[in-house]
This record gives sequence, structure tokens and C-alpha cells, in this order.
Amino acid sequence: MDNRWNVLGPIVGLGLILSLTGCPNPNTYGTPRTTPPGRVSHSLAAEAIGAHGGGGSLDIPTAPTYTLRVGATDNLDVGFRVANMTTLGADAKFNFLKGGFDIAVDPGVQVFYYSLGATSADGTTTAKTSVSGAYLHLPLLFGANLSESVTLVPTLGIMYGIVSSSNTVSSPDENESVKASGNTGLIGRFGLGADFRLSQSFALHPEVTVMKSFKEGSEGVVYLAGLGFNFGALPDFSDLK
Repeated sequence: MDNRWNVLGPIVGLGLILSLTGCPNPNTYGTPRTTPPGRVSHSLAAEAIGAHGGGGSLDIPTAPTYTLRVGATDNLDVGFRVANMTTLGADAKFNFLKGGFDIAVDPGVQVFYYSLGATSADGTTTAKTSVSGAYLHLPLLFGANLSESVTLVPTLGIMYGIVSSSNTVSSPDENESVKASGNTGLIGRFGLGADFRLSQSFALHPEVTVMKSFKEGSEGVVYLAGLGFNFGALPDFSDLK
């Protein structure tokens, strides 16, 4: 058993690191204002995720996140995303206060499944790590419009995670499986972004969100930092002239 884990342990460990991309992806890369009705906007974000506390830390870059937003009404749009190019999500943003200071509620869901397998050099032993789950998001987006082209965007909210993992080692004469639950339960979130509209159809949006689980015994925090490149039919701020 020890020799087997000497071969497969690093591979299973790599699977656990990769599963960090199954962490909640709360960044919105937008303002409380919505995409104009019948129009479409896009966002592509470069991101990195980090986990700190509980006796250690880890910071790694991730694959980018793509979001498509479609305007439904003057105050409502819907978004569809591929977070870190691996997990699927959707949300509906309702901008119920608009002016010099905007507020929107943006409920959404993110679902994912990962599986990574490896076989020992002699072909007699196989290890597999899998992670699956869903996150329900309920954030409030606040927009402090400093000008027609710049908005500060604090976010505050909660999430609920349902996440499970399974690590399996098997050989011709044995099969061992360990199942665990991670990030299941209520999670608090706080973020800060800034929307810089360089033209009517292009904006830069750096954003960072810190997340903390309320689960008993949970230590440390997880953060997601990214830079969004937004283009297409962006929200209208002409009333600020």
C-alpha cells in the first residue's frame, strides 16, 4: 500500500489542487446596471484563486471565465457563463435602484463535476479523484457612479454550497474509497470591483471577492481575483451626463 501511494499520491494530490477550480466563482465583472433589452454583451476574465488560513496557503492561476449576458427588460438581464472554462453557471440580475448610486440583486447557480484518474507504472493499481457539486449565489451589487465612465462596485452576499468528493484506490484484490464533503453549507462573500468604461462598447473591470464558510471548524478564507474585459452592448450610463 505504501509503495502504491508513493507512485499515485502526487497524481491524486494534483487532482485535489485542480479541484480548487470547483470552488465558487462569485465575480460578476459588471455593474448593477443591466444589458439593454434585446442586446447582448460579453465578458472574458483572467483569474487566480487563493486559499489562506488553517495552517497553509495556496495561490494558483486558473483558466479564464467567459460570460454572455442578454438584456430582457430595462432593469433585468440574464447571464450564462463557463467559469474557468470548466463549470457552468447562470444568473438573473435585477437592477431595482438606478441613479448616482445603483443597487441590483443577482441570484445565480454554478454546477460542476471533475474526475481525474491515474494508473501505476506496472498497471496493477488505479487511483481516481472526483469532485461534484453546486453553489447557489445570492449577492447584492452596489454601484457608486463616480462619472459616466467609472463605477466602484462593492458586492455583499451569501452562497450555499453542496459539494462532495471521492478518492478511490483499487487493485485486483482490493478497492478502497474515501468520500468527503467540502465547502458544503452557508458561505459569506464580500467583493470589490471597479468598472472603467473606455468606450460605449468596451470596459475593463478588475474585481476580487473574499469568501468565508460558516461551517463549524472551517478555517481561513478563499479569494478569487480577476480582470474582466467587457465588450458588446454594455449598460447605459448616459443619465449621468
